[in-house]
Amino acid sequence: MDPLEYAGNVVACDPMASFLGISLVALSRGYARLSLEIRREYTNALGMAHGMALCSLADQAIAVAANTLGSSGVIIELKVNYLKAIPEARTLYAEASAVDIKKSISLWRVQLQAEDKTLIATAEGLVYHRDRTSSGDSNVSDVPRG
Repeated sequence: MDPLEYAGNVVACDPMASFLGISLVALSRGYARLSLEIRREYTNALGMAHGMALCSLADQAIAVAANTLGSSGVIIELKVNYLKAIPEARTLYAEASAVDIKKSISLWRVQLQAEDKTLIATAEGLVYHRDRTSSGDSNVSDVPRG
């Protein structure tokens, strides 16, 4: 399967992303833009988007972008910096792009922004890559462990 097709039709539509309502907005090699409407269920005690919602969107944006490269990529580290609160009923956008790509490891940066381009959070993720033609595409047992 073509890498963009795989990233857009398989990775972008994984069960968790679908459950949360994360949508693919734009896709190209090494880049993904996704969106998430902040529902009441995604808010914290202060009525603002819970960090889990932002983290999930960042994670998914990296996963989709990393899987456009032709290999299977799984996130092995994710760091999120929360900069500004975003209330319920707003739409959050995540843009993921590559910082550095090596044979088996790549580094990705994500910007999470509100509709008005206000920066809400940033994230960085490290992705482990392996050949997609390997048997057991969903098996990540060969991911390095610390």
